[in-house]
Amino acid sequence: MTLAELGEISKSSRDDNRHRRQDVALGVGSVGVGTGLIGGGVPGVKATRLSADFMHSDRPVRTRAANVLRARRAGLFGYRTNAHSTLKDFELSDEGISRRHPGHGNANFLRRSVEQGKVAPEEKIIAHMKTGRKASYGLLAGGAGLTAYSIASRKREEAKRQRVRKADNRRRDETLVAGGGTVAGGSYGLARLTEHQGRKWVGRSAQNFGEAQRLVPELGGYKERGGKNKFLGRTKVRAVRAEKKVADIGDKALRGHSSQTIHAAGKLHGAALNQSYFGHVYGSMGAGMRKIAMPIGLGAAAVGGAGIARRKREERR
Repeated sequence: MTLAELGEISKSSRDDNRHRRQDVALGVGSVGVGTGLIGGGVPGVKATRLSADFMHSDRPVRTRAANVLRARRAGLFGYRTNAHSTLKDFELSDEGISRRHPGHGNANFLRRSVEQGKVAPEEKIIAHMKTGRKASYGLLAGGAGLTAYSIASRKREEAKRQRVRKADNRRRDETLVAGGGTVAGGSYGLARLTEHQGRKWVGRSAQNFGEAQRLVPELGGYKERGGKNKFLGRTKVRAVRAEKKVADIGDKALRGHSSQTIHAAGKLHGAALNQSYFGHVYGSMGAGMRKIAMPIGLGAAAVGGAGIARRKREERR
């Protein structure tokens, strides 16, 4: 073999490695852009809360639908921020609580206290959603940079490419492997993260249910069972639920407890109710990552891997 032939082989190997890096950059970048847009929405779109005007509007359905559509442009995290902010600012405001639970007596006082106890967990989940939106922007920016690098590199080499169909097939398969592997690995990591958060919420919920029962035994404790989502089936985060409904507790059951004790127990119970729900939501998110996103990523990587393996067998013949 001559030096010229050896040089051609070396150049071809370098070209293949460069093309492979471009394919990986394109696959990973595309996943980053898609994930960033889904999570954070369009950059610059303000995540304003859903308006309460629909409550008093002549066209409540149309007004509410328009606000929801505007909120969707802010991505999943922006939309959830809007929804939780609306609940906190309107339904869980002093006016909103008094409107839903008017009247005197210990039972109504307890119900108002339970509603007030939901405010602190709402504020915490809103902070989580805002952090998630900022992280999505980081993914979007990084993915856009990788995608732009890959496209620019390919354009520069377009005139020099040979064996177009063969190269295109190879690049397609390598992009599938890179993008599918990124989706699968990222989904697994996100599933672990969301399930960890879900267990933390459930742990706080159980603790507050127990403390509220210690102050006012009539509230009851909590029941624990395996986590389950209506569409996704079993989750990896166990669920806790209140043993009793607050609406079933009357004035007679609360006799002998001071208003301060009822208020403290009610706030703890309300916090526990919200924390239990958030634990369920995070558990469902983890199940979605494991049962939907991961298989899609693994499937794409498997298709690309099969194509690469098939070509290698053909080259050895």
